Amino acid sequence: MRDAARRIVSNEFDGAPSWLYTSNFQRSFQSALIVREEVGLLFSQMRTEFSGLLDPRKMGALDFGSVNAWESVWANDLENPLSTPPPVLSSLQPSASVESCFDLYRRALEAFTRLESTYYGEDLILVSHQDTLSVFAAALNGTDLGRHHIDYPFGLGEVRCIDLTSKPKDSVISPFDLRGEYAIGDSATNYI
Repeated sequence: MRDAARRIVSNEFDGAPSWLYTSNFQRSFQSALIVREEVGLLFSQMRTEFSGLLDPRKMGALDFGSVNAWESVWANDLENPLSTPPPVLSSLQPSASVESCFDLYRRALEAFTRLESTYYGEDLILVSHQDTLSVFAAALNGTDLGRHHIDYPFGLGEVRCIDLTSKPKDSVISPFDLRGEYAIGDSATNYI
């Protein structure tokens, strides 16, 4: 996380993040604390999302197991974005223990709506979970949700900058420009 945070403040990016927004899961919050320290943000610039919008994908019977088991879920995502992982059968509400990538997409829309209305024009660091961020990236770029794990795979501690000031080209996220090519004082090219 320290290396990821150092990339954010390096010359590789031309923006200075203003806010840090994290899921309420302990591992994300701990990662966000490291990023906050390295980036130099105040505690008052850090927000924790308690409504569940940034939570990890509910994987039902696969939760707390090997990430390798997710391959079958992703294969099903490719065929049908409404498909869900196998539920926890012992649950009182088995269907509540799983989420399709379309369910994550609905969460993404809600998150974007809230974030845009609150932090419009500001640079924001999101600290969340692999599958959640993967589907969020697909939703942001308007690409096929079922391909989220192929087009936008996230590794642990990975930093991705997404420029929302212009439409993405070729549905590829590779920007290092946080504010966009038209921002005042902006010297980088808009890579999206």
